[in-house]
Amino acid sequence: MTDSSLAINFNDKYEIVDRFNHWDPRNKRASLLLGIAIIMIFVPLAIFLTFWILMTVGYYSQYMGLWFLILAILLVIPMTFLHELIHFTFQWLFSKQRPELGFKCPYPYCKLRPNSSISRNQGIFSALSPFLVMTPIFTITIFFVNPIAQVVLIIAICLEIPTFNGDFLFSYWLLKRPKDTRLAVVNFDAVLFKDKHNK
Repeated sequence: MTDSSLAINFNDKYEIVDRFNHWDPRNKRASLLLGIAIIMIFVPLAIFLTFWILMTVGYYSQYMGLWFLILAILLVIPMTFLHELIHFTFQWLFSKQRPELGFKCPYPYCKLRPNSSISRNQGIFSALSPFLVMTPIFTITIFFVNPIAQVVLIIAICLEIPTFNGDFLFSYWLLKRPKDTRLAVVNFDAVLFKDKHNK
């Protein structure tokens, strides 16, 4: 099956294997449910650790909850852009072409340029790269900083982990597809394709 709308020259050389769109209602629903499940696991843990750290060192205050809320709101935007910049870095590294950064309300996004592609496995690594980079760095740093910085990092991790839900869902979709496929992006559809002559 060919698709003339693809920017890559598909004519008779490539076969479309499958498509994935994060904004498809079924994918949005699955992503939302996964995000809620992650929040239900990590938010109580983060709240417990935060209060435990602050009460242990005597920083407890009746206004602590308000300060945490303000801090969480202030961290949301930089964390989201850092997340996308990590995708950007690995997509650029793998495709050898600068990806496209943009904003599709209410989220920033990063996607491959037309006429560029990466392997399925590179797509999985690129999708998981924010989780694989940010979570270990933040977690390890917690053990080497003062209690207030520990709280900031715990809140940052708590905010960031639920945003991996779309990355986890996309990686799961890719894992179920053939290893010899390549990933391209057409508009906002992730398209997996392979060479017809290498079946």
